[in-house]
Amino acid sequence: MLQDVQQRDYSTGAVLQSRTAYIQPEDTAVSGSNHTLNLVFAILVTIFCCLPLGIAAIVFSAMGMARQGSGDYTGAESAARTARILNWISFGIGLAGIVIYLLAVLLLGIGAGFLF
Repeated sequence: MLQDVQQRDYSTGAVLQSRTAYIQPEDTAVSGSNHTLNLVFAILVTIFCCLPLGIAAIVFSAMGMARQGSGDYTGAESAARTARILNWISFGIGLAGIVIYLLAVLLLGIGAGFLF
């Protein structure tokens, strides 16, 4: 958004300098709750699904929160997108592992002593 910016001499009220500047609108910034949700999801998939990818997702989520705090909204969105992708990949690996384990128990009887 373009906005006229003027520097004034407050003792006399005279305009010292006038220019047009680009101002980042607040409503287009990356929301902080998005990064918080990515961080919570990353912690959960780290504990329950896939440790290495979960740790990477935690790092990228924290990086996105730090970049947003410093005003780098493009970098924050990029880090948040990477964290979201890693979260879903980790979730898929965990889900696939559970399905494979259940199939092994039910079809092959591996680990059946734990169920009965």
